[in-house]
Amino acid sequence: MPRCSAAPIHVSDKDARALEELERRHTALQGLVKRAQIILLAARGRRRRCP
Repeated sequence: MPRCSAAPIHVSDKDARALEELERRHTALQGLVKRAQIILLAARGRRRRCP
């Protein structure tokens, strides 16, 4: 059964800015953008939806 909460992570301000920049870049690959979004959400404490 999948876990309903993400493991807590810490993202430095510098890394968060780089991820946010990647998220906004129109030429970025969608897979990378999605990963950046997941990391940023986990760093902000967002939980995963449970079925």
